Amino acid sequence: MRTKANVRTFALAIAAAALSSVAGSAIAGQTAPAIMTVTATVGPSCVLNTVTNVAFGTYVPGTESDASGSFTLNCTAGAPITVAISAGNGSGHSQGTDTRAMVSGTNFLSYDLFQDGGHTTVWPVAGSVPFTGTGAPVLVNVFGRIRGTLTSVVNGAYSDTVNIVASF
Repeated sequence: MRTKANVRTFALAIAAAALSSVAGSAIAGQTAPAIMTVTATVGPSCVLNTVTNVAFGTYVPGTESDASGSFTLNCTAGAPITVAISAGNGSGHSQGTDTRAMVSGTNFLSYDLFQDGGHTTVWPVAGSVPFTGTGAPVLVNVFGRIRGTLTSVVNGAYSDTVNIVASF
């Protein structure tokens, strides 16, 4: 009987070892899947920089004077942007069809700022111009003109300051 007991014990030991081996490898080989969501939102943003002033130099009454300036607009790609250029310090003192005026003491010199080199599309004083961000710096040119038809221009050093605002 001892032989049967030894065989049974041996068989049980082998079965236990095999079961332990199978159970251990099944647990070690299993995975517990989990899902992690990663999110981000890219909002519109803009940076205005690298401003080059519009400098007319010496204006001779009765002659047209043109000058240009620029600024760099760097906005998030695809972002709807509007850009406005304010009326400046001399607002309300322009002559004729001009929309802005430079100031020298109590005197004013009318001028306009345009979106194009042909001087046909004025930068609005009470409004903005739509842009779409590209994700890269964009050079925006500003074209200035003092008309040659101005009258009553007084000698002096004239200047104006306008604000450029990008809204998004």
